[in-house]
Amino acid sequence: MHWIIPAISIDCGFKFAVALILFVRYFETKDKVIFWWSMGWLFFGLHNTIELSILDRNLEWLWFFKHTVWAFTAVAFLESMVYMKRPNLKIWHIASALVGIGAIVSSYVGVFLIKEWYAATIPTSFLNGLGFIACAFYFLKITKEKKSAARLPIFLGFFLNGVHNLDYPFLRPLAWFAPIGFSLGVVFAIIFAIGLIMLSTEELKRQREESQKFARDLFALNAINTIVGRSLNLEKILNDVLDKVVDLIKMEMAGVMLLDRENKCLSLTVCRGFSKEFIQTLKRTRLDKKTFVGQIVYTGKTIYTVDITKEPTILKEAFKKEEVHSFIGVPLKSKDKVLGVMTLASQDYRPFSQPEIQLLTSIGSTVGVAIENSKLYEKVKKWSRELERIIEERTKDLTDSRKATLNILEDINEAYGELKETQAQLVRRERLAAIGQMAAIVGHELRNPLTSIKMSVYYLSKKLAEIAQKFTQLDSKHLTRFTKIIQDIEKEIKRASGIITNILEFSRPPKLILSPTDMNIVLEETINSAKEKSWLKHIEIIKKLDPSIPKVPLDSFRFRQVLDNIILNASQAMPKEGKLTVQTSTVNNKLEIKITDTGVGISKENLERVF
Repeated sequence: MHWIIPAISIDCGFKFAVALILFVRYFETKDKVIFWWSMGWLFFGLHNTIELSILDRNLEWLWFFKHTVWAFTAVAFLESMVYMKRPNLKIWHIASALVGIGAIVSSYVGVFLIKEWYAATIPTSFLNGLGFIACAFYFLKITKEKKSAARLPIFLGFFLNGVHNLDYPFLRPLAWFAPIGFSLGVVFAIIFAIGLIMLSTEELKRQREESQKFARDLFALNAINTIVGRSLNLEKILNDVLDKVVDLIKMEMAGVMLLDRENKCLSLTVCRGFSKEFIQTLKRTRLDKKTFVGQIVYTGKTIYTVDITKEPTILKEAFKKEEVHSFIGVPLKSKDKVLGVMTLASQDYRPFSQPEIQLLTSIGSTVGVAIENSKLYEKVKKWSRELERIIEERTKDLTDSRKATLNILEDINEAYGELKETQAQLVRRERLAAIGQMAAIVGHELRNPLTSIKMSVYYLSKKLAEIAQKFTQLDSKHLTRFTKIIQDIEKEIKRASGIITNILEFSRPPKLILSPTDMNIVLEETINSAKEKSWLKHIEIIKKLDPSIPKVPLDSFRFRQVLDNIILNASQAMPKEGKLTVQTSTVNNKLEIKITDTGVGISKENLERVF
């Protein structure tokens, strides 16, 4: 008897732990199958808890209560099977409820009328066993495409518990088998729990890879914004962007088609990987809703397919001859106006993920702005040439007219300069907005599953410690290994949480707290704090602070951060020795702060990136 109580207690603990982990997974996925699995494991643990009470008080009503909970376990797994097959048919849910009621009635007859308490569990044990086994094979089915090491322990956890439930009414009454049976229950629950831990670890790894891919996509988007912002030569922009997109998405064929609204056609401007014959076919494509590119122009939406040869398009034969299968077309838009289409194609049957589609759509909008700006630039050049022609014709006789025209030309050149500056500001603003928005989304999306995984690992670590205390004869090698797995998960969770916090801090606009502040005091405190750093000991600091400057409304904490960064940059520009001068003064009723150093300065290409 002294073996049964600890065996049942540990068995209950692991079943409740498994139920908790499954509840956490349900709140993440909202999958009703997982919900009913968690309910089944919860009732399973409650059934074993009642078993402890029966050991001391062998009462009929306790046996009936235990069998009733056992029947609820069976109903939970029956419901999970209903959601696997026919979730929308009420008759299946009614049938599973009727089966549960039948199991409860049979338990009542067995306990109170026939007085065969163990025999009364045969219907519920049979249903529970089949439910566990069905769940085991369902799990294999839904994960057959995934190369996961967690599939085997989770499958075995379900399957072995199912077999164990089938033998319960026959072997549980045997006194010698009772401790063995409950010990086997512990082992099977541990196997299932290990599988869930492995699954959580793989999920964490997958999320880390997605974060890394997200970072790569951000860098790619930033590179494309840089390409668009540094030139107004449309052909060069389109060629550079297409090279970047082909390398990023890993597609063999790509092209950009510009829209000619006057002639109602699309002209292939730049391309990669197409045969000469296919280029001739696409060189001027009539604007038609029956073509894929035509649909993109008319709808203004990204359209994609895994096999374009099975789609109803008038270019089907050309695609078949080129052996093209996967295809995606992205509208190039500016101010909701489609200016062209960027197409990517592959001879493989390649699916497109939602992040890829969103990234390509964002790139399409950026390229659309570049096309619009290039057209404006060409118009300005055309006007400039026309004005120059008029000036040359009238210069001989109309000196005054020439002077006036030159003024107009200067105005146009000035307007052109403002256009370039506006374009650069637009690109920077869109780049920062896109990065901030995507950073906030990924931060919040990753924090929720991290919290759930952290709760589950904490609960399992507590249970593992309890096992170590109660069963000192357990293999220390395996115990150490399980503890190491949990510690590794906790460490990775902490590291990933830190990354997410930094991302969210970056995406969240700062809230300034302004108060009247003496700028000289802020500068003195910042310099004194900086002098304690090792990287500033080789630099001479010269202070020229005007004591008559007025107080100004300022967020001193944020401003100190700015000053710290400026001083740090200055020290990096003077690796050996140098002078750093900090000066305050009043110029035209405005407070002026000058920070100068004797370092190498900022290169021209990096100066454009300062914002």
